[in-house]
Amino acid sequence: AVLVLLSGGVLGARAIGKALGRVGSALDDAADRSSGSARSGVGGTTLTSSGRIKLAAGEVSALTIGGDTVFTAVTGRGSTTVTATAVADGRQRWQQPVAMEAAELRLTAVGDLLIVDGESATTHAKKDARAVLNAATGAQRWISAWDDSVDITYLGTDALVQRREATRTRLVRVNLLTGAVTWTRPLIEDMYLIDERISRPALTWAAGTAASAAATTSFDRAFRQPFGVDPGVAVQLSEDAKKIEIVDPANGSTRAWGPAGLDAELWTVYNNLVIGALADDDTVVAAFRVTDAKPAWEYQFPAGSRVGRVAPCGERLVCASADTSGGGKKLVAIDLDTGVGRWDKGYDFSGDPAWSVVADRLVVGDGPFDAIDEASVVDPGTGQASHSFGARSSGVRVLGCSGSRLALSGYRLTGTTMTWQVGAAKPDGTAIGSGDVGAKTAKHVGVSGTALVALTEQNEVIIYPLPS
Repeated sequence: AVLVLLSGGVLGARAIGKALGRVGSALDDAADRSSGSARSGVGGTTLTSSGRIKLAAGEVSALTIGGDTVFTAVTGRGSTTVTATAVADGRQRWQQPVAMEAAELRLTAVGDLLIVDGESATTHAKKDARAVLNAATGAQRWISAWDDSVDITYLGTDALVQRREATRTRLVRVNLLTGAVTWTRPLIEDMYLIDERISRPALTWAAGTAASAAATTSFDRAFRQPFGVDPGVAVQLSEDAKKIEIVDPANGSTRAWGPAGLDAELWTVYNNLVIGALADDDTVVAAFRVTDAKPAWEYQFPAGSRVGRVAPCGERLVCASADTSGGGKKLVAIDLDTGVGRWDKGYDFSGDPAWSVVADRLVVGDGPFDAIDEASVVDPGTGQASHSFGARSSGVRVLGCSGSRLALSGYRLTGTTMTWQVGAAKPDGTAIGSGDVGAKTAKHVGVSGTALVALTEQNEVIIYPLPS
């Protein structure tokens, strides 16, 4: 399992407005932190580092964990240095220069490969760029411009990719070993931007090894949820044409299609259903069968509501959040089999409710950027909270998850001395342990079943092995 947390990134149109609502809360937090009261921090036992690695100086960096290895990247003039470090003892396994100087970096471990993505690379005429390395040795397989392309699904050493061409968009399959295109679907007229997605993987509750979902947003990169992917199904949406197409990933052919006017920002594919908010009526969440693209059910929010997010939240549940007519936030868990609401909860958050499945639990809080604030552990079947990580003023945030581990951040405050920490917790919220990162928050934090890793503002990687 892999977790990547990136600083910065591009926000969708809905997210930009919601970000403004957080400014007041952030100012309140800052005042609270300077009050001089003692705070105990993230909690749990004190974790022991297996290594501290000083990386080369650079403003742009990224981090991810793949198996028993920590991968880091730092951009310098005309080049990015990628380093692999063992989790167990902190020893460097390899270091590889990549001819890419980018404004933003992202690392993704896919089986035996490590993907290095760079945004607005000066080495590639200000276009996005991609390099693929051997994860075991660091040997570079290929590097190329990779503009206007978003990975959707990984199928072994192939990827289904959403690619924009001028004002139109298409779905292609790419061989990650060579960068060659295996097949290409016809262009559709929609021009998808930012958080809008032309295609989705078919998520399943049971995880498998044949395929995995690509993280397409900062939230997805932070919260690596334990879903599997059906390798034999992908779904393509055209909001302009108001239809969905069921695609065979093997050759790109269309198996079935049907009318479905879904919002390109607010849809998912889960347990054989395509589910999303209607583009012309954002009080309705509608579901369509993957088998034949025909309607399955509709869920109606009260008049004046506006759907804000749609995503799985349990084995036979999909959740939808909505702004209500009274100005509040509502989260509803919908039964996949019937389309009937199983439970609903109201929240007083500044942004939309954000949620993530962690093992058999649900973590819910204020989001959904690259962290969850005011987070609680919730029973997916009932919506009842069993653990709270505290109010925003407590300083504890849930940064992400991977497998059965949560990554947390917080701070210890003694008098006026603040020490920032990272920590790990179990799915039920029980603290596993924490470690200090210094006077400033970590730039990147990664968690897996075996390790908690932080990259500090001083470009030092701190590796904390976790107990099994």
